[in-house]
Amino acid sequence: MFVVLFYFSCSIAMKNFTHSETIRKIAWILLIVWWLNRGLLWLFNFNLVTLIFGYGFFARIVYIIVWLATVYILLYSTTKPYTSLRK
Repeated sequence: MFVVLFYFSCSIAMKNFTHSETIRKIAWILLIVWWLNRGLLWLFNFNLVTLIFGYGFFARIVYIIVWLATVYILLYSTTKPYTSLRK
Protein backbone atom coordinates (compact mmCIF):
# COMPACT_ATOMS: atom_id res chain seq x y z
CA MET A 1 0.00 0.00 0.00
CA PHE A 2 2.81 2.41 0.83
CA VAL A 3 4.41 1.50 -2.50
CA VAL A 4 1.21 2.53 -4.30
CA LEU A 5 1.11 5.85 -2.46
CA PHE A 6 4.79 6.46 -3.25
CA TYR A 7 4.25 5.59 -6.93
CA PHE A 8 1.39 8.06 -7.32
CA SER A 9 3.21 10.79 -5.42
CA CYS A 10 6.14 10.39 -7.82
CA SER A 11 3.84 10.32 -10.83
CA ILE A 12 2.33 13.66 -9.77
CA ALA A 13 5.67 15.35 -10.05
CA MET A 14 6.62 13.60 -13.26
CA LYS A 15 3.40 13.50 -15.30
CA ASN A 16 1.43 16.49 -13.95
CA PHE A 17 -1.71 14.62 -12.93
CA THR A 18 -4.45 16.71 -11.43
CA HIS A 19 -4.80 16.33 -7.69
CA SER A 20 -8.34 14.98 -7.77
CA GLU A 21 -7.56 12.41 -10.49
CA THR A 22 -4.65 11.04 -8.48
CA ILE A 23 -6.69 10.78 -5.29
CA ARG A 24 -9.45 9.00 -7.22
CA LYS A 25 -6.96 6.46 -8.62
CA ILE A 26 -5.45 5.78 -5.20
CA ALA A 27 -8.92 5.36 -3.69
CA TRP A 28 -9.98 2.88 -6.37
CA ILE A 29 -6.76 0.86 -6.00
CA LEU A 30 -7.23 0.71 -2.23
CA LEU A 31 -10.83 -0.39 -2.66
CA ILE A 32 -9.92 -3.14 -5.16
CA VAL A 33 -7.15 -4.45 -2.90
CA TRP A 34 -9.56 -4.34 0.03
CA TRP A 35 -12.14 -6.46 -1.80
CA LEU A 36 -9.45 -8.94 -2.79
CA ASN A 37 -8.58 -9.21 0.90
CA ARG A 38 -12.28 -9.62 1.79
CA GLY A 39 -12.59 -12.37 -0.83
CA LEU A 40 -9.65 -14.22 0.68
CA LEU A 41 -11.19 -13.86 4.11
CA TRP A 42 -14.63 -15.10 3.03
CA LEU A 43 -13.40 -17.98 0.90
CA PHE A 44 -10.36 -19.26 2.77
CA ASN A 45 -10.53 -17.55 6.20
CA PHE A 46 -7.20 -15.88 5.39
CA ASN A 47 -6.73 -12.19 6.25
CA LEU A 48 -3.85 -10.64 4.33
CA VAL A 49 -3.83 -7.39 6.34
CA THR A 50 -3.31 -9.18 9.64
CA LEU A 51 -0.66 -11.37 8.05
CA ILE A 52 1.35 -8.33 6.93
CA PHE A 53 0.65 -5.89 9.79
CA GLY A 54 -0.53 -8.12 12.65
CA TYR A 55 -3.48 -7.30 14.90
CA GLY A 56 -2.08 -4.07 16.26
CA PHE A 57 -1.97 -0.39 15.54
CA PHE A 58 -0.81 -0.57 11.91
CA ALA A 59 -3.67 -2.87 10.90
CA ARG A 60 -6.13 -0.36 12.33
CA ILE A 61 -4.43 2.43 10.38
CA VAL A 62 -4.81 0.39 7.16
CA TYR A 63 -8.49 -0.21 7.92
CA ILE A 64 -9.04 3.51 8.55
CA ILE A 65 -7.29 4.50 5.31
CA VAL A 66 -9.38 2.04 3.30
CA TRP A 67 -12.53 3.25 5.04
CA LEU A 68 -11.69 6.85 4.11
CA ALA A 69 -11.02 5.81 0.51
CA THR A 70 -14.43 4.10 0.39
CA VAL A 71 -16.16 7.19 1.75
CA TYR A 72 -14.33 9.33 -0.81
CA ILE A 73 -15.48 7.08 -3.65
CA LEU A 74 -19.06 7.06 -2.40
CA LEU A 75 -19.17 10.84 -2.11
CA TYR A 76 -17.27 11.83 -5.24
CA SER A 77 -17.78 8.98 -7.72
CA THR A 78 -20.65 10.82 -9.43
CA THR A 79 -18.47 13.75 -10.45
CA LYS A 80 -17.01 13.63 -13.92
CA PRO A 81 -13.25 13.12 -14.14
CA TYR A 82 -11.11 15.71 -15.85
CA THR A 83 -11.09 15.16 -19.59
CA SER A 84 -9.12 16.74 -22.37
CA LEU A 85 -10.72 18.76 -25.14
CA ARG A 86 -9.53 16.36 -27.85
CA LYS A 87 -11.92 13.80 -29.26
